[in-house]
Amino acid sequence: MATTNYRNFPPVGQNDNTSCWAACLSWWLAANGRRRSSQNDLLVEFASMASDDGTVNIEGFLKIAATPRFGMQTARFDISGIQQIRDNGALPITDAPNLIAFHKFLVGPGIIGMHMNVVFNQRSSETSSVVTCMDPWFPDNAPDGRRTGVFIDRDMNELLKGAPIVIACAN
Repeated sequence: MATTNYRNFPPVGQNDNTSCWAACLSWWLAANGRRRSSQNDLLVEFASMASDDGTVNIEGFLKIAATPRFGMQTARFDISGIQQIRDNGALPITDAPNLIAFHKFLVGPGIIGMHMNVVFNQRSSETSSVVTCMDPWFPDNAPDGRRTGVFIDRDMNELLKGAPIVIACAN
């Protein structure tokens, strides 16, 4: 059985400081062989679930993930759940791309807030688990409309710095 090289799907850069969720969902749809939608189409489609500033909080994302459009399974992890993930040494993800919402300091706006990546290709390193991320926040400090997104390998623990986190996968 052939495995998919998800790096063949070009990364999607987020339009602005608040649209990581739409960029990740757009890339996730393509990589999972689903009906594609642009980031802009998703921003319009789910505008009612976003805050006035365009962000989507965890509850809003859980509602989006549960729509028939995505039909995702989601799991929310608090501090004790994050510790269990660390103790296990691996993220609870599938082989297909998974969405992860986590706390991150964003260079540019200088805030610590929820950010989203798509993770896949989990493997062990000498000290922990490493995943490939499609991160729509690249390059740092890029003006709106100029982010390209990037594939980057991250230590699992970089994604587990704050609670809660949410992981979503295809049904």
